[in-house]
Amino acid sequence: MLKKLLIVFVVVLITGGIAFTIFSRQAPAMLVRVIEKSLGKKILIRSIDYHFPDTFELSGFEIQEVRDFAGQTSFSVDNIQLDISPLSLLRKRLIINAVNVENADIVIRKFHGKLTHALSDAVNKPETGPAGKTTRSAS
Repeated sequence: MLKKLLIVFVVVLITGGIAFTIFSRQAPAMLVRVIEKSLGKKILIRSIDYHFPDTFELSGFEIQEVRDFAGQTSFSVDNIQLDISPLSLLRKRLIINAVNVENADIVIRKFHGKLTHALSDAVNKPETGPAGKTTRSAS
């Protein structure tokens, strides 16, 4: 009986190790896709480290414009630490519980008589709320 339990434990441990390896390799690309989709801008990240179970450390994070001022960096950060909900990633969503930012630079430009910054579009972007209803973020 003890031998069977030990075998089951080893199989579960190996399966968990394989799943963690696959997840830790896919998580950085998933994180970039989620951020790009939510902001509608190009994201560059020099390195992403995942620390099991709930922390991402991003180094050399940049947001580049894709429309007006295309290719220009409008937001950059030396280091970002994201504490996330691991269960949200299993549902292919990203819920960030806390963000720590070190050495951030944001470029504010005047365009068509309005001041804009890297997150201007994200602030005014419609969101899908409960029951699929479209809502507007606060300006």
